[in-house]
Amino acid sequence: MGPPRCHCCRAQPQYARALPRRCLFQARLLAAVIGTAWAWALVAFGLGWWSTTRWSAAVTGVLALAIAAVVYYVSDHAFGLNDELETGEMAYWMAMSLGVGSVFGLLGHLARRPRWWSLLPALTAPVLVVMFSYPTGSDHIRPWPERVAWIVAVALTIAITLRWLRLQRRPTRASP
Repeated sequence: MGPPRCHCCRAQPQYARALPRRCLFQARLLAAVIGTAWAWALVAFGLGWWSTTRWSAAVTGVLALAIAAVVYYVSDHAFGLNDELETGEMAYWMAMSLGVGSVFGLLGHLARRPRWWSLLPALTAPVLVVMFSYPTGSDHIRPWPERVAWIVAVALTIAITLRWLRLQRRPTRASP
């Protein structure tokens, strides 16, 4: 079977430095995009979309972001990126997950409803992506996360609008 291979170029790197440049670029770009506020808020929004009640949408959004914060800081420490576990930062982002996770979880749940007003909470997702898109990462990566954000925002806007239009064309059931 042999040593693990790189997923994008099938190389057999022994260390990260042995990865071809395009693989490092992809890994750094992914890290820069995942580290943005809009990506984290979209997780809460998406989980709220799939929740069955308003309460579960809010709770799921909070739990997802709180768990993600813990995993983020613990993995940084475990992989040696930080000498000590940054408990203060982790506690801050867990506290922020109470507000952000509940609001975006609820917005995701409301966006899924087949009502005329559901387009407003649904369009908060692409607006959020654009509002919180800014250059991140090292110099050669810096413009790419913002470009990815705009592509995600346009794709979300198109998908949400098409879904909303499709739901509005559905015949309504007659009341008995």
